[in-house]
Amino acid sequence: MLSKPKRSILPFLICSISFFIILFFGHPIYNSGDDVYLLYLLSGGFGDAPTNLLHYNYGMHPLFGWFIKNLFTQFPDINWYSLILYALHFISCWILLKIFLATKRLYEAVLIFCLIFFVFEGQFLLNLTFSNTALIVAMAGILLLLQESSKTIPDKKIIIVSITLIAISTMLRLHTLIPIALIASPIIIFRLSQKRFFLFYSICIACIVIFFLNYFQQQYYSDKIPDWKTEEAYRQTALSYYNIPKIKQADKAHMPISFLDNGLFFDKQFLSVDKIQEATQQTHISSALSEKKSSDFLYWAFINSRIFWFASLIMFLMTMLRSNKTERILNFSCLIIMLSLLAYLLFFKKLPFYLIPALILFYILLTTILPEKQIDSFTRFYRINKTILTFLIFVTLAWSIMRIQKAISFNKEKNDLFICAWKELNAHPDKLFVITDDHFPMDHFSVWDSPKKYAIKNLLYKDQLLNNTYQSIYNRFSITSPKDFINNPAIIFTGRKIIEMEDYYKTVWKTDVHFSQKDTSFVCIEVYQLKF
Repeated sequence: MLSKPKRSILPFLICSISFFIILFFGHPIYNSGDDVYLLYLLSGGFGDAPTNLLHYNYGMHPLFGWFIKNLFTQFPDINWYSLILYALHFISCWILLKIFLATKRLYEAVLIFCLIFFVFEGQFLLNLTFSNTALIVAMAGILLLLQESSKTIPDKKIIIVSITLIAISTMLRLHTLIPIALIASPIIIFRLSQKRFFLFYSICIACIVIFFLNYFQQQYYSDKIPDWKTEEAYRQTALSYYNIPKIKQADKAHMPISFLDNGLFFDKQFLSVDKIQEATQQTHISSALSEKKSSDFLYWAFINSRIFWFASLIMFLMTMLRSNKTERILNFSCLIIMLSLLAYLLFFKKLPFYLIPALILFYILLTTILPEKQIDSFTRFYRINKTILTFLIFVTLAWSIMRIQKAISFNKEKNDLFICAWKELNAHPDKLFVITDDHFPMDHFSVWDSPKKYAIKNLLYKDQLLNNTYQSIYNRFSITSPKDFINNPAIIFTGRKIIEMEDYYKTVWKTDVHFSQKDTSFVCIEVYQLKF
């Protein structure tokens, strides 16, 4: 893949130093409640045995979970979840750098890698999730496949590695592969038109592997989890409510809407599929632009990601200047698809915070494998081009370092909040803390901490309720129905007072209840009780 002088330890050393800088001096946290939820299930951090029955369709494959679960069983003091995700990030970055070294001059390859690593990957490493891991692994797999299949005689071992990476990415989160594949489609179609049969066969094999992996996942859950399909249908209905543009000033006093917005899924007979669909229809708008303050919405969407747009502009200008007509068309086509995807998700669906840098990053990566015109390195054009590229990249790197420092300070502050909240939970093991507003700082768990050290056996929140993993907690506190939450000294509600909960008990259980005064003995969390 690399020329002989470059086939050395250089890519490994550069990646190792880059990762060391971010992970040693940074303060990485998960910043995603889904990841902490999976971590605690896989490790047994909720007080039950470690399990790979994660109730996640299209995400965290049970075979992948089985491997992590067994590592936690044997060595519970180590956070294997973080180590494996970081290992996948490292392998992906190492592969990407090798591709840069194979397609660019050494100086430019290292410079572009630094831009990509500190502007994009550094943010992913400081806020580790299985979603951004799936994305970077898919990027490495697709880029490796495109790079190798462009050769007259591709290396079959490298093709297998690329298919394996793509399959691993889908085992982490299947849906993240869709936008990545769409952005790469112009280059894929162009290569297939050149009769690159290895690419066609590889895509077919990858699709077959992905299909059978997903089929196995669904069969595994159906065999192990009673009535899993009904459970999944309910979950998808709830997710459809969250994944569409909604009226920001919706009628919060409407109980189902309030319960959905605050993650209150403790009574699924009340919050039924029909009521969720009705709430979705009541709050759904055609697009985010329908809101009166759409200009503010667009402004902040751009401001919060402007460094990523600036980096993409640098690479767009530099690659367009060095490309012939065909490569320019491919470059522009990938850019248009990337922009269209972001606009569609932003206006008509839900645009997760990690997708903006991820899709921009993949566009940049695709531009690096497009052939360049042969330019003499001593020409005036090349020298000017190189000087401008270097200057702009160093400006962006300085900007990224300031952003990374800001992220580190934010992560430290949020992780301190989690530790403080956990200590208050841990000080009352005989109490069950029920989250009322979906804002408990679970997502600020440090990637280096072990769930064994911060075991949580007395917390009930949205993910456990929505994914039907709460029964052991109910058993532990002798709860049979939501009625047992009322006037129960063992039950403490944590978060904002949701007045609609009082209406719920009056309507469903014919009982007048009210929230007590805030318990001032708790510093980091707000706690109340529901009393007659």
